[in-house]
Amino acid sequence: DSKEPIMKKMRALMLPRESLPTSLLDGFRQ
Repeated sequence: DSKEPIMKKMRALMLPRESLPTSLLDGFRQ
């Protein structure tokens, strides 16, 4: 399960921040 946040972070870095959902950005900032 600890790998999930890492995958999300990698996806967030690969994708433009503007195209990411606000919920993902919220969790990413926290």
